Amino acid sequence: MKVFSNLLEDWFVNTPELWKTRKNRTLFKIEKKTVGEDWTEYQLLSMGKPGVTFRDMESGKGKFPKSFESYQTVIPGDLIFCLYDIDETPRTVGYSDISGMITPSYTIVKCFPGINPKFLYYMYSTLDDNKVLKPYYTGLRNSIRPETFLNIELKIPPLEIQNNVVNFLDNKIGLINKLINKEKERIKSLEELKYSLSYEHVTGKNILD
Repeated sequence: MKVFSNLLEDWFVNTPELWKTRKNRTLFKIEKKTVGEDWTEYQLLSMGKPGVTFRDMESGKGKFPKSFESYQTVIPGDLIFCLYDIDETPRTVGYSDISGMITPSYTIVKCFPGINPKFLYYMYSTLDDNKVLKPYYTGLRNSIRPETFLNIELKIPPLEIQNNVVNFLDNKIGLINKLINKEKERIKSLEELKYSLSYEHVTGKNILD
């Protein structure tokens, strides 16, 4: 998120009077709504480096509870925070553009009007990468208590600037992801070529024969 850090610095230097110090509690509210007996109607979600994604329950990988009744509902626009084991967690914040359910151990927040949740996602991703929230940790599991979390202060610009930052980053990250996918395809082709050459060298036959 180095690009985001540079972008924030540029916006702040040029328009410092527009950025206001605000506590999290004025930006969003923590909301916990469980799926209850209707859990079979929800798809299971997970959060990690790739973001908030659907989790495959049919693969047999991972452990699942007998019932998901205590799991929380997630809808597009929600922010998801993992406020425990922060230093060991691959990603402590996620932005969801899909609906489903997720573990009750996470903290789900909904932004108030005038706050772009994607902007806060980019900001907290940057803070997470640099472990800026360490002073707020407590206990053996490096957790941040809900009340402490709600009182954390951030510099927040007007909605117009938030939207501009999000649009810029979405565009740049989209281009980077396209390049990554192309590179993955190229690597896959090279791996297939390597296997083909090895097969022909060992067997003396073309792999297509």
